[in-house]
Amino acid sequence: MDYKVTHGKYDLLLKLIILFIFVVSVISFWQPFFDPFGPVQLMIIRIFIPLFIILYLFLNLEKNQILLKINPLLYPLIGYLIISFISIFIALDKEIAFKYFIELFLFIVGSYFISSILDKKFLNKLIIFILFIHVTISFYGILQHFNLDFFKWNTNFAGRPMGTIGNPDFFAGQLLFPIFFLFSYLFFNKKNLILIIISLFITLLAFLYTKVIGAFIGFISGITIFFIIILFYNINKLKDLLKNKFILIVSILLIFILLILLFKTIENKSKSIYIEKKRSIIHRLLMWKASLLMIYDSPWLGKGIGNYRLYYPLYQAKLLNDPKNKDYDYVVTWMPHQNFLLIAVETGIFSLLLFLSALILFYMQSWKIIFKKRLKDPAVIGIITSITAILSASFFNTFYNIPSTTLYFFLFLFFIYKYTEDFVRYYTLKNIIYYVILLVFVFLFVFNLIMDSKTMLSNIYLKHANRYAKNKDYEKAIGYYEKIINLNPVELCPQMDVAHYYFAAEAYREIGNFEKAKDYYNKDLRINPYCPEVNNMLGALLGQMGDIDEAIKKLEQAIYIAPHYEAAYINLATAYFIKKDYNSVKKIIDKYIELNGENKIFKDMKNQIEQKLKNK
Repeated sequence: MDYKVTHGKYDLLLKLIILFIFVVSVISFWQPFFDPFGPVQLMIIRIFIPLFIILYLFLNLEKNQILLKINPLLYPLIGYLIISFISIFIALDKEIAFKYFIELFLFIVGSYFISSILDKKFLNKLIIFILFIHVTISFYGILQHFNLDFFKWNTNFAGRPMGTIGNPDFFAGQLLFPIFFLFSYLFFNKKNLILIIISLFITLLAFLYTKVIGAFIGFISGITIFFIIILFYNINKLKDLLKNKFILIVSILLIFILLILLFKTIENKSKSIYIEKKRSIIHRLLMWKASLLMIYDSPWLGKGIGNYRLYYPLYQAKLLNDPKNKDYDYVVTWMPHQNFLLIAVETGIFSLLLFLSALILFYMQSWKIIFKKRLKDPAVIGIITSITAILSASFFNTFYNIPSTTLYFFLFLFFIYKYTEDFVRYYTLKNIIYYVILLVFVFLFVFNLIMDSKTMLSNIYLKHANRYAKNKDYEKAIGYYEKIINLNPVELCPQMDVAHYYFAAEAYREIGNFEKAKDYYNKDLRINPYCPEVNNMLGALLGQMGDIDEAIKKLEQAIYIAPHYEAAYINLATAYFIKKDYNSVKKIIDKYIELNGENKIFKDMKNQIEQKLKNK
């Protein structure tokens, strides 16, 4: 039994809001500063999902009740949300943790709510809109590949398209959804085949140009499941064909030849791919090792939702300071490029087990629909294969940091239960519970509207401020920096390894206001205490102010976190030189040369120190 969104003229309004969320969130991008995709995608989801639920509840206010499907997936995912909420209280930055919890809550609860009250007919229409918009951005990605991009982007990936998502890795992951829905419509729908083939060609071409190994592995997993489903539906025809001995022998020979060719191709390509992607592979392994250290330290509740990037430099430093890893360099990241590790690091092992329980329920239901009910609905086959592809790709990348991908994932995860009534219960939401939920979403709508407005405005101010700072017009730059600080945004962009206080501190340092610069460097370190750049600059400033002992502490922290950080070595050596601790200066120089090789600055400095020690 399916339920309409509502009735009458408001039905269209609510459906348009859903279309807006799922279509516009994919094509929106934001170019003022570091992050071309996150702020606007998140703004659409954070504001319009609460707005949709508020309108739906408000339109049913007279009845004081609505009927919802209690989806079995809801139980483990609500448990996952509860643990994520508890993790806020142990997080290093509780404000950021609360922000990320709200986003996860909206992804899961919003997707459940939408899937619960929508019917399959509207889902099919929604999929058509989703396919149209992804084919459009795939065509745009092909233009980017051939350097025909009509927008000026902050980033350049040497012909690897990024669509409107802002990064080839994330773009490739997002394209797994349209690719598998198009495959499903191609094989299980007899209408518009020419249009589907053209759309699939455009999307696959953009996908191939991204050169994302993790997404390619996801594609292989999805296509494997897809062909297993096709073979199952055609098993009787296949049996009849294989009864012919000639066809059987030819088939075995063809499969054998194809496997040999595939093996040879993989063998040849793997070497060139490894050489091309060697740096990326090394960095990922480093992230995964650091993630395992974090899980070992905080296995049950994790480090706090949204706090991975704050702890990562400290745990990476433990690896980088091991002599056997001396060739590795400091990597800035805000995600471990592995979605399962991210969940375990931030919210603990129990949280990961609950997430995996939801996936097990999803596949149990998928098995029942395909192999028992033998349903040949292209939408449901597209859901199963695209979710499989995303999950496989997430062993090598993180989809949680792409708002539209995460929203699609949870919506389609819940929607699998639309195709059967098995194990589904109905619940009437009424009276006090009805009003509590309404108030919660009113709060979220107002809160997110205020916070996202501050974030967007701060991003605009930051672009102006940094432009003035670059032109050495520090007074004007400081005016904008102070505006940002007065707005007090929680997080301008997860990709920034420094907070907005750092930029203000730099401007104040340039005009000679050391006290103000010191204050803002310290405020930045309260947000991100293990950032080597901020520790280095604060250490250098403290040295200029005469506080040599504190300067040494900060500079040693910078070097511990980033053992190859040349500027920090120079500043630390200078601080010890001022203290006339020449032995320590020599040790610092020797350590740098051991890790990085000799250069003129340290060679000259070492000669001076050796002369000083001789004279001493």
